[in-house]
Amino acid sequence: MIEKLKKITSHSVARNSIALFALQFVSMVAPLIVLPYLSRILGIDGFGLVMLALSACAIGLIITDYGFNLSATYQISKKRENVQYVSEFIGAIFIIKLALALILLTCAALYSYFIGFGIGSHMLPIYIGLNVLVQAFLPTWFFQGIERMKNVTIYMVIAKISYVLLVFAFIKEKADVEWVILFYALSNSVAILIALRSIYTNGYAIKYPTSIKIKSVFKDSSQFFLSRAAVSIYTSASTFLVGAFAGIQQAAIYGASEKVYQASQSITAPIVQALFPYMAKNKNEKLLLNVVVIIGVPLFLSCFIAGFWANEVMELIFGHEFAQTGHILQVFLIITVINFISVNFGYPAFAGLGKIHIANYTVMLGALIQLLCLAVLYFSGKITAINVVLSVLIVESFVMTFRCYLYFIYSR
Repeated sequence: MIEKLKKITSHSVARNSIALFALQFVSMVAPLIVLPYLSRILGIDGFGLVMLALSACAIGLIITDYGFNLSATYQISKKRENVQYVSEFIGAIFIIKLALALILLTCAALYSYFIGFGIGSHMLPIYIGLNVLVQAFLPTWFFQGIERMKNVTIYMVIAKISYVLLVFAFIKEKADVEWVILFYALSNSVAILIALRSIYTNGYAIKYPTSIKIKSVFKDSSQFFLSRAAVSIYTSASTFLVGAFAGIQQAAIYGASEKVYQASQSITAPIVQALFPYMAKNKNEKLLLNVVVIIGVPLFLSCFIAGFWANEVMELIFGHEFAQTGHILQVFLIITVINFISVNFGYPAFAGLGKIHIANYTVMLGALIQLLCLAVLYFSGKITAINVVLSVLIVESFVMTFRCYLYFIYSR
């Protein structure tokens, strides 16, 4: 029994999953410590503005990432033994990210100068742009590709702890909204320094590539970017859209429930992240199916039970102003289970079949459905937190069903 346990824990997927579990645990705990504090200090309007800003950061990060979290992980996992190739690959990605980040920073500066981001918040777009710039250079995709997620765990845990300490030390009143986003950028800056050093300590480097190489890397990741951009329409952008069309308070309500949903996702995400490079290299269908069943069943039971106390959960975490928002959390709990099945039968599954492009196409179709739902809500004047989360449920259900169907068709 002990030997069997040793064999399981020595598996590359298990090792990387454990490292990612540690990371995701901290990533889950940090917001659950900070956000309840912020919701009470900043009030529902200030908290809504923070949710709106974090959503904007997430959208910007998708643009600067340009799909490299998928394409780079996939390419590096297949060619990790070729140090020269990987080192030039890293250099090409950083050059592309820098160009994209500078474009976004210019847009943020212009937006701040001419419009602003809220009452008295002209600096907030600058801090959002700075945060996007910093996060763009976190090379999580590199460590996923070489299957050494322990490195990611170290630098991200330090970043999360730094952020928590800064918030508790300096955020004391409603006027401190902008500082929340600035501290987020500063904490990630510490993580970058550690991460860049870790690239070299793992035997790789950041080398300047040829212009042909840069163009090739940019082109190869374009479909992954379109996929990630499509996903953002019904994930990262939702809080921003709710706030833009329904107001800051609706953004606060939606964003608060979404953060609990993201915390629940962080429990299962490490498995998917570790499974993706492994399936790309080893193509083990049996392992994939075992993961879905073994993790999926307790996840479903947990979400089902939590749904009964959704109002109490929201009030306990975010305060009395959120006491009657449990109905939104209940929908997110359903989405949690659906999304878990969907992501496993997405990139990990189709990487094992050598047809990763299919996973991209499914989310693009999902984005089209979400755009249609949002258009209906907009023209009927019904963009609210509950209606948007229901549209996300529809889209996630479609993507899951379509992926499972296609996987079993192509795997025969």
